[in-house]
Amino acid sequence: MISFLLPQNINIYYSLNYIKVHSPDGFFIKKSTGLRFNLVTTYEGSRLFVSKNSILTHNDQTNVATMLSILHSIAIGLSRGYHTRLRLVGIGFRAILRDIPTTSELRHTPVHTKNYINKRININHFDNKVDSTSKLLILKIGYSHESVYPIHITKTSAIEVSRSESRSKSTLLNLKSNNKYQLNQIAIEIRDFRVPDVYKGKGIYYDGEVIKLKKGKRQG
Repeated sequence: MISFLLPQNINIYYSLNYIKVHSPDGFFIKKSTGLRFNLVTTYEGSRLFVSKNSILTHNDQTNVATMLSILHSIAIGLSRGYHTRLRLVGIGFRAILRDIPTTSELRHTPVHTKNYINKRININHFDNKVDSTSKLLILKIGYSHESVYPIHITKTSAIEVSRSESRSKSTLLNLKSNNKYQLNQIAIEIRDFRVPDVYKGKGIYYDGEVIKLKKGKRQG
């Protein structure tokens, strides 16, 4: 049996096959077949214990540890959220958040999106899947066209565009979400629009990321 201490604003509800992690800002429900939970109040606070219903084998112990790690990540996300930051490095590189365009604007706007988002931005995509809290992240990153990333803005999941205070004055994308895995996936997809160039250094970086530039053929 293993455990972790719950943040103060987190509540846990569990049944035979599901566990719900709840906070004032939202909740997550996770399937938990074959696991047993026990919430104990200690002098530190509420502590959640997780164990297997049957006699533990080595694989069962791994599953219990994995579930505990997932629940801990969810609890931390709902309690204080996760943050990450991307830097746009390059002359003229910038990002803009825009509202969803009208149907007529959409037909006449050249855009570039990745295949894993949607092959093209079309009318049906917005009519069926995007509500009033969704935005378009427009990336101007050295191409002849603008790159577009649809993103959903909620109370617990958002993106902000700012400028760094350093000499480079690069554009910063501040991402936040209560879902760690979703946040990492969004960061990966945005960065994939222009992975840093190992020769010129232009591209979209994780904050703090440093790459070693290679010498070009003419510099050799």
